[in-house]
Amino acid sequence: RPPRFLRRPPPAIIVKLGGSAVTRKNTFETLNMAGLDSTAKQLAQRPPNRGSMIIVHGAGSFGHFQAHEHGVSHGTSSRHFSWLGFALTRVLHGDAVLDLKTGGSVLSGDILMASLCAAMRPKLAVFLTDVEGVFDRPPAEVGASLIGEIRVRRRGTLILDKLATSASTHDVTGGIQSKLEAAAAVAAGGTPVVIVQVGTEHARRALRGERPDRGTLIVRVGQTVNWYSS
Repeated sequence: RPPRFLRRPPPAIIVKLGGSAVTRKNTFETLNMAGLDSTAKQLAQRPPNRGSMIIVHGAGSFGHFQAHEHGVSHGTSSRHFSWLGFALTRVLHGDAVLDLKTGGSVLSGDILMASLCAAMRPKLAVFLTDVEGVFDRPPAEVGASLIGEIRVRRRGTLILDKLATSASTHDVTGGIQSKLEAAAAVAAGGTPVVIVQVGTEHARRALRGERPDRGTLIVRVGQTVNWYSS
């Protein structure tokens, strides 16, 4: 029988602090202090009666440049997460890992999100990014439109019209494409996903389990989301 600290209820929410949200991803080893400070305050103000949470953060400009320089690419993980039962706010991050096939690769925070949600079945997964959500094309382009909701089939297939994406050349974890794949896997497993912009009122609402007014919701076909009221 597992020890008592491993028999706790699963986390209510798992949060991904994107590297582009908490660092200046295009500037070598530079924090986004405003985004990091506002997120820390929003997490601290989350009502304690809404369950525990796990935080996963990206490396941003503190990892992608170095990984790109040394040719480290995608990785995966088969680790077990049974040791995550302590009564703490658990914080994890992507990292370079040993790989039996390639010798070394990057285990991204997005892959951790998918693995954690599959193992622990939280009520909600929140991805904080530097933009408002998923757009039909790179958001800096003229005419880009925010996609408010994306449905996912049980096998993880996105029900979505053509989506044009781009990723920085030094983003070794795949940019928005890999995030969408991770979010689709999470949603297909039954955990709704919301993608919102860091440091906004929409982020504050999402972190509290409330429906944000602006962002992208990714949810399995036929599933409804049980939001908290504000």
